[in-house]
Amino acid sequence: PKEIRWWDAGHYLPHAAIDEAAHWLATRLATA
Repeated sequence: PKEIRWWDAGHYLPHAAIDEAAHWLATRLATA
């Protein structure tokens, strides 16, 4: 399933959003 996340941010994403994206990518790469 797909999930959409919205972050209250201006031009740059908050650190929490970047950390979450990095964790998501790391888990996908680890299983590849």
